[in-house]
Amino acid sequence: MSNREKFPQIEFAGHFRDAYDNWYKQLHPTSSMLKAALDILWFKIRVWVTPKYFWLALSYKRQYVISLFEAALWGYGERPGRVFLFATVAIIAFTTIYFVGHDHLTNFPTSDWFDRLFNSAYFSVVTFTTLGYGDIYPGNNAMKAVCAAEALTGAFTMGMVVAGFANRGRY
Repeated sequence: MSNREKFPQIEFAGHFRDAYDNWYKQLHPTSSMLKAALDILWFKIRVWVTPKYFWLALSYKRQYVISLFEAALWGYGERPGRVFLFATVAIIAFTTIYFVGHDHLTNFPTSDWFDRLFNSAYFSVVTFTTLGYGDIYPGNNAMKAVCAAEALTGAFTMGMVVAGFANRGRY
């Protein structure tokens, strides 16, 4: 455990993977591995139930989850195609929402399904990029919330692109 001194009253019991590896390599008998697994489980329960350690453990998990999200989305700057794939999927998802809920958009042409699909995609791209021409706009509070979520997603995604390329300059 990298921050053992921050959990002083609880003896660290290890990781489940370590117990499994030792059992798989037959370094210890099954009974001692079961005891080790129970010790690890008891340690994890005490950390997550004790208020003193809960917030500290949660802050470490938060950092871990953010790091996993960044690795999955951007690949730490080494996989920019993932961000563009995420942006494409987000635009398609919001296009679907606008296509289905076109009644809640003001000045939305609804002549046939192809025009609705094209205008839904157009509105999604304009909202995602936070361009906002103003020719089509949300007509109620629920659609305003959807548009705001798409705009925030777009701003976050563009920020990831800029940060990723700026980060690559260090290598």
